[in-house]
Amino acid sequence: MADERPAWLDHPRAQNILAAVRPIAGSFREAGHTLYLVGGVVRDLSQGADGTVVDLDLTTDAPPETIRRLLVPLAQELWTQGERFGTIGAVVDGWACEITTHRGESYSTDSRKPEVVFGTDLTTDLSRRDFTINAMAIDTSNGELIDPFRGAEDLENRLLRTPLDPSISFTDDPLRILRAARFIPRFALAVDPALREAAVAHRDRLSIVSRERVHDEFERLLSGRAPEAGFEFLIEAGLLAKIAPDIDPMKASTIGRSVARATAPVARRAVFAAQLPDAGDWLHHLRYSTADRQATLRLVAGIELIADVARSEDEDGMRLVEDRSVRQLAATVGFADLPLVFDAAGALGHDLEVWMRRVDHLGKHEDLSNLRSPLGGGAVVEALGIEPGPLVGEAMQMLTQARLDRGPLEDDKALQLLREWFESIQDPTRGD
Repeated sequence: MADERPAWLDHPRAQNILAAVRPIAGSFREAGHTLYLVGGVVRDLSQGADGTVVDLDLTTDAPPETIRRLLVPLAQELWTQGERFGTIGAVVDGWACEITTHRGESYSTDSRKPEVVFGTDLTTDLSRRDFTINAMAIDTSNGELIDPFRGAEDLENRLLRTPLDPSISFTDDPLRILRAARFIPRFALAVDPALREAAVAHRDRLSIVSRERVHDEFERLLSGRAPEAGFEFLIEAGLLAKIAPDIDPMKASTIGRSVARATAPVARRAVFAAQLPDAGDWLHHLRYSTADRQATLRLVAGIELIADVARSEDEDGMRLVEDRSVRQLAATVGFADLPLVFDAAGALGHDLEVWMRRVDHLGKHEDLSNLRSPLGGGAVVEALGIEPGPLVGEAMQMLTQARLDRGPLEDDKALQLLREWFESIQDPTRGD
């Protein structure tokens, strides 16, 4: 029990959440069981986090079958997929919650999946959590804070520690090392020296963590506030090379700073991917979806185009890029996503003023969101009198490139170009 009741427990936000779980708490209490709010909701309430808490995590001494029985009369929805791990989920009066039986699990050396052992002791349950800042609980019966590992004190002092010896914590679940990288910048935390040493000592155990989980933690780091400090921790612990084995060590030392200069998560991801020899392979390795891979690779291609295009100067010394290069950039990235590629390229130190000026100029005279062939496939077939096939695709590609090179084309001009191109490729032996 905390020595002095924290003021934040009496804040309306905390009281609203306690009121939301009161029907559940009453049912558990009448059945002779305890019920506690735990984890992120307690941590964020202690920080005065803005916004509405949507999902609630709770823990209890009741076994899973009892949790289910007590929730059935109260819940509008119920899900039991996690019952064998001690977790029952429900929606009660519009609040989504997950209630888990106290844990006392142990881990084997070749897996981060615990051998689940249900318990009745809250302190033991809290001791198995990743960090002290996540090892606090609120008793739903009286609204009191239970904080046996001084998580509130660590948050106040901006310190990241583990409830148990960090070597035990990271041996049990090495994913916690990546989670440390996420929490460090989120709460501006310094790293406990013992935690840092354990992260280095146990970094090779990250190999037992699924790539999907590594992906999830890395994305949360990219999406968080000021991720540079998290990258610094990964670099110092030798973990960045575990996430991206092919990264150039010379680039690794500054990559966190570059990533942090971008604002959108997908732009941050592109900044990171652009430093790798094969961004596509890395994205596939970390199990990014097809849509995410495509979006990232478009931005990487846009960054490379911005880096490669030479700039000239007009007679007044104003720096310029050719209109065709601006159109190519818009076609490569997608006009709507130009702000994202500028976000990423700017984070890497590229001069964007000339590009943005040209985009603004061209956008007043032509539709940069439509850079496709001015003629459709049917029009090409009709104009040339040919059958649908590969030649139609070649013609469309030629017309698309003409649109990029020359700007908007009226239909009669496009037809003229098409016929001239078709005449130029005629070969008496073609098709023999």
